[in-house]
Amino acid sequence: MACCLAESCDLADQSAAVFYAQQICSTVGVSVPSQVACSSASASATSSTEASVLDDSRRAFTQKVEL
Repeated sequence: MACCLAESCDLADQSAAVFYAQQICSTVGVSVPSQVACSSASASATSSTEASVLDDSRRAFTQKVEL
């Protein structure tokens, strides 16, 4: 699944997927990686960009859930 996200989704969508997975998995005590990682994907971004996108997707996800 990570390779599909890495190859087909932009950073915002990847971060949203990670955040969603973290929310679901944490309820049963399972931890997930903090970013999408696929050894066959060549796309990468800086940590500051990833953090910014993750923060933005968390806000967007929280807003959607609260509606």
